[in-house]
Amino acid sequence: MRKLSILEIALCVIVAGILLLWYVWAACGVTIADWFLNRANPAASSAWGDSFGAFNALVSALGFGGILLTLVMQGRALRDQQSDAIAQRLDQHRQNFDKSFFDLLGLMRDVRSEIVFKYSDSYIAAVGSSNVGTANGAEALARAAREATYWIRLRIKDGPMTKKDLARLYRVRVHTRFEARLGAYYRVIYTILRRVSEDSVLSDSDKRGYGNLLRSQLQSQEVLLLALNGLTGMSNNFSDYLIEFRIMKYLPSITMRRILLAGYPKEAFEARD
Repeated sequence: MRKLSILEIALCVIVAGILLLWYVWAACGVTIADWFLNRANPAASSAWGDSFGAFNALVSALGFGGILLTLVMQGRALRDQQSDAIAQRLDQHRQNFDKSFFDLLGLMRDVRSEIVFKYSDSYIAAVGSSNVGTANGAEALARAAREATYWIRLRIKDGPMTKKDLARLYRVRVHTRFEARLGAYYRVIYTILRRVSEDSVLSDSDKRGYGNLLRSQLQSQEVLLLALNGLTGMSNNFSDYLIEFRIMKYLPSITMRRILLAGYPKEAFEARD
C-alpha cells in the first residue's frame, strides 16, 4: 500500500481544518446569533455580522493554499511519471543493445572460425617450421601473429621502427596474403567497438563493461594482430577504438609493447577501469 506524501498529508489537514472551522463557527454562530438578535443592540449585531468577513478571508486563504499544494503535487506526479518513462526507455534500450552486442560477438566467433592462414615460404625457410599446411580459426590467427612477430623482431635489429614501418611490414607479410578473411574479422570487431563508443544512451561504466567483455574474448595473438591492423591506413579510425577500450592492455610481450609505442600512446596499454 502506497504511503501518503508530506504534501498529501498537508492538503488533507488543510481541508479538514477548513471543515472543522466552518462547523465550529456555524455551531457557535447559532448561539451567538440568538444572543445578538434577541438581547443585544443593533450595533452589536452588526459587529457580529462583520466578523464573518475575517472568517471568509481565512477560508479563502486556506483554499488558495490547498490549490497551490494540489498544483505542486500534480507537478511532482508528472515528474515521477516522466522519470519512470525515461527509466523504462533506458532499460529497453539496454536490453536491445545487449541483444545486438551478443549477436555481434557470436558473429565475431563465427567469422574467426573461418579464418585461414598459411606460413609464407620465406618464413618456413627462415625458421625451419614443419607446420607447412593451412590452419583455421584461432590457430590461424596464432600463426599470423607468430609470423608478424618474427619479421618485426628481425627488422628491429636494423634500428627503431616507425608507425609506417610497422604498418607496411604487417600489410605485406601477413594481411595481403589472406585479406578477405582477416578483413571481415577486423570489420566485425570495429563495428562492435564503434557501436559501443558512439551510443548516446549508455553510461561510461556501461561502455567500459562492454569493452571488457569483448576484450575477454580475445587471445593475445589476436590482440597483436588488431594492434598492427589499426596502424594501417585501410583500417580507418580503428586505432582510436583500440585505444579507447584499452584492447592492448593484456598484450603479454613487453618487447612488442615497446615496439608498438611507435604507433600508439602509452595509455593504450594501461587499465581503464
